[in-house]
Amino acid sequence: MKPLESALRMASRGWFVFPVEPGGKRPAIRAAHAGSDGRAGCRGECGRDGHGLHDATTSPERIRSWWASYPRANVGVSCGPSKVVVIDLDTAKGERPATVLADQGDEQTPDDVLDGVGVLRWLSRRHGRPGDLATAHVWTPTGGLHLYFAAPPTLEVTSGAGISGGLGWQVDVRAHGGYVVGAWSQRPEGLYRPSRGLGVAQVPPWLLDRLVFAGRVPSMPPPRPAKRGGAQANVAQLPAYLRSAIAGEVQSVLDAVEGERNHTLNRAAFKLGQLVAAHQLDEETATQALSIAAATAGLSEGEAASTIRSGMNAGARHPRTTGALT
Repeated sequence: MKPLESALRMASRGWFVFPVEPGGKRPAIRAAHAGSDGRAGCRGECGRDGHGLHDATTSPERIRSWWASYPRANVGVSCGPSKVVVIDLDTAKGERPATVLADQGDEQTPDDVLDGVGVLRWLSRRHGRPGDLATAHVWTPTGGLHLYFAAPPTLEVTSGAGISGGLGWQVDVRAHGGYVVGAWSQRPEGLYRPSRGLGVAQVPPWLLDRLVFAGRVPSMPPPRPAKRGGAQANVAQLPAYLRSAIAGEVQSVLDAVEGERNHTLNRAAFKLGQLVAAHQLDEETATQALSIAAATAGLSEGEAASTIRSGMNAGARHPRTTGALT
């Protein structure tokens, strides 16, 4: 497929595109305000081209005009306005570090974690959702992988990279403020090859949790680590039975049909409140997980907060022991 055809196809599905240099990743149109133009910070308000991802559009006329001038240009997809979150999984560059996750602590990195794909798969296993990554994707010419997810409708996800700003070693996030090179674009190493037959899936709950932990959801600051026995821990470091309990209740909220979501959220808060009362789970950690699930399911912030508080208080009157989970 030629780049223009690919760009028009993406635009027809509501993705905002712009031309990227032939064979490369940088914007094809040189900076609109190079030198001492005096327009620092302009994001296209001047009406000129040359603002990179801020020029991105769904207009067929503008796209055809661009590719008439740059017929060999690759296609850039601006993730924010396209309402997609792209998880960018790179191949290994150099030796794998001893620590590949921000919250790994002393946990040993599995032998099969050799690149970005391995890191993300390990994360999914740690959250009790192995293999929960089926979505539209694009293989990059250098062996990497772009996983496309639909951005949460009520939350803004921002871009970040690496262990400190993304999801881990070789696992970057391309969302608001970022872009990716789209399918059928060309590099010297080959093509960006898209998947067949897979739609763009919603961000899985465990992955949204990781995005919050990484600071990629500005409206939801990462939860403070929970105190357990004097040690600091977050959800990923909790025992398997607690991670499973949280994941199960979050999933129940996400699976609830309209009209049952508030009741389901209350029931989920009750069950996690039992664990909080039994001093097995930190209240803030449980509340944060349920709040994210409620927002993703479409419940208003005020309604969700009231329901979670009510359910947690009720659960606190009936502490649940570890034995009740087995």
